[in-house]
Amino acid sequence: ATLAWLANHGELGTGLVVELGVGSWFSSSDSLSGDMLNSRSRVLPCFAAAISSPFANMQPSFRQPARRPQGVVPRVALLIVLSQSARAMSGYDSARDRMLRETQQGAGDCSAGDASAKTILVRGCDPVMAARSKEFLPKMLGNANIVTTTDDAAFLAALKEQQFEVVFFAPGACRFNAAKQPIPGGIAATRGWSLEEYRAAVRELQGNDITIVETLNEPEIVPLLRKALKLP
Repeated sequence: ATLAWLANHGELGTGLVVELGVGSWFSSSDSLSGDMLNSRSRVLPCFAAAISSPFANMQPSFRQPARRPQGVVPRVALLIVLSQSARAMSGYDSARDRMLRETQQGAGDCSAGDASAKTILVRGCDPVMAARSKEFLPKMLGNANIVTTTDDAAFLAALKEQQFEVVFFAPGACRFNAAKQPIPGGIAATRGWSLEEYRAAVRELQGNDITIVETLNEPEIVPLLRKALKLP
């Protein structure tokens, strides 16, 4: 519960967690080696991504076992890790807020048209963004039905299960493709795929008449989808 509170309160929470004794999880016999930090990261899964990088360039004397007052160095190390992790999580949330705001600001007038009988399949790569966008996008798209996926297993299964009017590759997925990086959420069958292979799979499973929408920019999402749905 304390760590969950920390995730929402940034550096202030970090300091309180350390003062509450999280540093005591490291015993005086522990070294601050990469293996120890990685093993302890299982206790703090929400900070695992930041466990390795802050310590990668530290001096060997810090990474090797050494005599020290019990708990002192681990408390400092944990404070660094948690502080950087809290900042990273805050940064992710800020980026999501910005992208969602840009999506809404670029929508324009969405009052006309009814697409309630149509369904859009979305392939994104961020489950949080997918969930939050479903809170407002349908109203901007004539109450169209939206099915969101963030991994290829679910995406390919959806393509096989029903017919869609539009298949939409979200900006995040398109940016990975533009950078020649794999779209997150891939599976063995889609390893190495670019959007070219995804498009081919969509047409194979949905037919050549399926409308595919792609964009790198959030402000273009609603206008492009409304056009694909033939909304005014």
